[in-house]
Amino acid sequence: MHQKAVLSWLPLLAVRFSCRPRAGMLSAMKVTRTAAVLLGAVLILGCLWLPFFLVVVQDLPVGFHSWKQGDCYAVALRFLEDDNWNILDPRAQSLTPVDGKVNAELPLTAYLAAAGARIAGKQHLPEIYRTLTLVLSALAPLALFTFVRGRTGSFVAGLLPMVFLATCPVFVYYASGFHPDSAALGLMLMGLVVVLSSDGGKRPQLRYSLGVAVMTLGGLMKMSMAPYLLVPAAVVYFRARQARPGAGVAALLKLIPSSVYTSLGLSATLLFGQAFYLRFRAAVYGPTFFTAGPHPFRSLQDLVQVVRQMWVFWLGDLFTAPHYLLLGLGLAMLIVWGIVGRPLDDLTVSCGVIALVMISLFVLFGRQYAWHDYYAIAAFYPMAAMLVTRLALEMWRVGSLSELRTGRPLMTLLLLAASLPLGFPLNGRLETRVNHWWRHEITWLTSARVALDACGARCSGPVVVLGARSPNLPLAYLDRQGYIPDPDEILSTNFLRYLSNRGVRTVVASRDGLKELERTDFYRRFRIISKAPDFAVIIRRE
Repeated sequence: MHQKAVLSWLPLLAVRFSCRPRAGMLSAMKVTRTAAVLLGAVLILGCLWLPFFLVVVQDLPVGFHSWKQGDCYAVALRFLEDDNWNILDPRAQSLTPVDGKVNAELPLTAYLAAAGARIAGKQHLPEIYRTLTLVLSALAPLALFTFVRGRTGSFVAGLLPMVFLATCPVFVYYASGFHPDSAALGLMLMGLVVVLSSDGGKRPQLRYSLGVAVMTLGGLMKMSMAPYLLVPAAVVYFRARQARPGAGVAALLKLIPSSVYTSLGLSATLLFGQAFYLRFRAAVYGPTFFTAGPHPFRSLQDLVQVVRQMWVFWLGDLFTAPHYLLLGLGLAMLIVWGIVGRPLDDLTVSCGVIALVMISLFVLFGRQYAWHDYYAIAAFYPMAAMLVTRLALEMWRVGSLSELRTGRPLMTLLLLAASLPLGFPLNGRLETRVNHWWRHEITWLTSARVALDACGARCSGPVVVLGARSPNLPLAYLDRQGYIPDPDEILSTNFLRYLSNRGVRTVVASRDGLKELERTDFYRRFRIISKAPDFAVIIRRE
């Protein structure tokens, strides 16, 4: 009888619990919804990026700035070939520095790619490396999406800054390659969003420290990201002033939790420590392929020349016309805010500090901007991302405050309309960066690799490559360690001694390199064993 009574109550209990979900059930539903929303953002990001990424995913370094790509890729190759898993001792394929030891910033993507290739096979190193760079780079647009959606509750409002950054040609091009710049930006913006979101809820100090740690990792991967650690410092001071408006500086500093000082202090120690370590390696091991110091403008004429070259060569790929329009609107909004005296908040303070860092980076590395568009990733993209993030939040606020019932739906349509045009010219610009003459430049190296492999033991050991300027790119394609001598060294009467001192028995020369050899007594000690229209493989006479 008792059992029947219990059974008769079960349907009523089921109805009761379905009508009033428990806290645990509500939490699970919230997590599921958040995951679904994030998955939707990832799918949109995939639709924007995968068409280009799938074209290049299996390629060795190729395209615009393949020189620097080759340097980064060579570091991963040496980790793998040497079975050397000391991330603080990066080496390159070029042996011009002592044993190839270079002063590369924390080579996190190269290291992880080499570890993945250790398991999957060396032939998969390009795919693994490119995928890791893409995943870390994707943190940047996704961070902007989660930040705006978290403050507005709107999926569409979060799309605007995400799509804005995810369709910048320079950013996407390097996010699909081997440079660390886009990946470091992903970590920096993700950490910044965590810091800006640490002003409430559970354990805000822990979230603040976590954000600083992620930003520090981005700064270690790319030292030009390190100055953005000033933003968390400014934000925490601003929050203290907001909590006690009339307090003096000393009182405000005492108000800041000790964990903040610990996290910022550790960050500064690591970043300054790496800076000194990079200087040490450059001094001890000789010529370096990685920039180890600033290149400021030397005169006003320098500045004018650099701006002119930026305008001609790569500003059109930094942003497209719709991007520049949104940036203009974001900048106009900040100016209007200043005029009407809107109160400051975390994001506006962050924009101010980021603007100062942007100007400082541009002045500090000024001459590099003439040709090196990837320097703009650290200098210009953080400010641009914050401007459009601020713009999306303000547009949603205006729609929410509107007295019209159609205010929010209308603003949703405007946000969507602003996002849609951003990605249309993307793939065409990216393919131009890869399928220009840069791809044809390395064709002879691919054929020379086959000839070297067929040569067998006779072509073992380090090689010298003639007719190439990049210190590591030719060696990456040949899958060899070796040297890329300067033209003056080839024409020198001591060129044979140069080869002998380095234990080189094999020379690979392009068509131009062969012409340079005709002006020396090189063939007295070496002979050609394989020749094609574009290259020759030459070995020492026994």
